[in-house]
Amino acid sequence: MENFFDIPPDGYENICPRTPWDTSLSQPESSRINSGCLQYTSLLSRMPSQGSGQIQLWQFLLELLSDAAVNAHCIAWEGGNGEFKLVDPDEVARKWGERKSKPNMNYDKLSRALRYYYDKNIMTKVRSRNLTYSFKNRRQLNFLLF
Repeated sequence: MENFFDIPPDGYENICPRTPWDTSLSQPESSRINSGCLQYTSLLSRMPSQGSGQIQLWQFLLELLSDAAVNAHCIAWEGGNGEFKLVDPDEVARKWGERKSKPNMNYDKLSRALRYYYDKNIMTKVRSRNLTYSFKNRRQLNFLLF
C-alpha cells in the first residue's frame, strides 16, 4: 500500500473518492461521472437481497443504477455527485411495480414517492433538469441501512 489513503479501511479498493473534489478533473467526463457515483452503488452490499421484498424505492434505484449495462435505457448516472436521470420514467415505474407486485404502478405514483424523500434528505430534484434527481448525502443513506 503506497499511501494510507489509497485503500479505505474496509478494504474496498475500487470505491471512488469520498468527496466530489477528490476526483481529478483531468479524467474524461464519463469516467468522472461513473467514479463519482460508485460511492453510492457501493452501498448495495448492505442492502436486502433481491428476493427479500423489504426494499425501499431509493434502494431500488441504486440497484438499477449499479447495473448500467442492463438498465441504461431507463436510468443512468448523470453529472456526478449522486445525480441520475430517469431516461425512461415509465419503464423505471414498471420495473418498480413488478418488484413490489404492484402492476398498476406508473410514473405519477413513483414521482410522488420520490417527493417523499425530499423532506427525509435522501434525495432531491435537480432544478431546471427534467427527470433528474440527486442523492443528497451518502452518510444519510448509510445510516438508513442500519
